[in-house]
Amino acid sequence: MAIYYVYQQFDEKHNESIASFVNSCLRNDNALLYIFIIFLLQFTNYGLENLKWRQSFPEIRKEGVFKTWKAVYAGNAIAIFTPDRLGTFIGRFSYLKNYSKTKITYTTFVGNYAQLTATLAFSIAGLVLAWNNNYNFKFPSFLSVPTLLLVFTPITILMLSLFYYQEILTSILQKVKWKWAEEIATKLEFVQSYKNLELTLILLLAFMRYFVFVGQFYLAVQIFQLPFDFIETLSFCGIFYLFSTFIPSPFMGNLGTREAVGVFLLSNIDGELRLISASLLIWLINVVFPSVLGGFIFLTKKGKAQ
Repeated sequence: MAIYYVYQQFDEKHNESIASFVNSCLRNDNALLYIFIIFLLQFTNYGLENLKWRQSFPEIRKEGVFKTWKAVYAGNAIAIFTPDRLGTFIGRFSYLKNYSKTKITYTTFVGNYAQLTATLAFSIAGLVLAWNNNYNFKFPSFLSVPTLLLVFTPITILMLSLFYYQEILTSILQKVKWKWAEEIATKLEFVQSYKNLELTLILLLAFMRYFVFVGQFYLAVQIFQLPFDFIETLSFCGIFYLFSTFIPSPFMGNLGTREAVGVFLLSNIDGELRLISASLLIWLINVVFPSVLGGFIFLTKKGKAQ
């Protein structure tokens, strides 16, 4: 449905194909330089993810940074085939077989929780910026900016609080006799082993990863000439990922869902073609390339083992 919506909106407003538009944009000054920088920032992005995982999993620090970095990429090779990239931990423990699958799963959960918290925090910032600066983003009629702030600000504060004070939720979940509640309580008990400084470093790395992505997206919108400065890009990314994070997608890297959200948000300014092009570029560099590289790393290790 999301892909059909993108196609319908694009087909109604544009006679020019995406290929011809992209080709014309790539001929502009600095376009290839920007793509090269976006590509390098992808390594920074997953380097920070590697450091975040090493911070949350002290046992693997005895391994070289490069080895655990390769495990992070191997995780991408599996994650791309699972909804919302939930299979990341499978690739990681398939690559590092000497470590507990349970610990790899739980430490990956800690990192993902921190990343989701960072995403929500930037979403709140994006909504405030859009409201304060009167950015011309389109919202569903039943979801105004004040309504979104009213809903997601308490959620963000709650998630941040639970990140540091897990025992509150753990005690509640332990009283619930459902299996899923017990599983979450077990994961939260694992998180309680961290000190507040360790949790703060994990969260800081999550925020740094988000900033790297915003930088990548800003360069992409410059290539395809969306009329955004950096602050408006920061606002758009926050809102963009607020919606796309909570809309499930069966496609690789949320392909289609993100584009549909972006096309809707920009429908007031006729920026669909530019947004689709920028989003696809980011998807190719941040999702497809790391997954292909991760698959190569995984297969190379398997071949050596044989």
